[in-house]
Amino acid sequence: MSVNLISKKQLLAKVPLSDRHILDLEKEGKFPARIVLSARSVAWVESEIDDWIAKRRASNAKAQRPPQYRQAAVAAGG
Repeated sequence: MSVNLISKKQLLAKVPLSDRHILDLEKEGKFPARIVLSARSVAWVESEIDDWIAKRRASNAKAQRPPQYRQAAVAAGG
């Protein structure tokens, strides 16, 4: 079975999130884990990323404001 790996640059072209946010999602188990190739190189399995994107599309999840912004919106009447 052939596995296609993608670099961080390729990942960021597919998933327009910040490096930090992707790392946080990985730590929470909500994003496919990176594979460490060497001390300075990581990659992701492309099919896992594609599956993650497909699940996100299928879930039709709505973005939520962070708690501090929700409180401000409620206080402002919005």
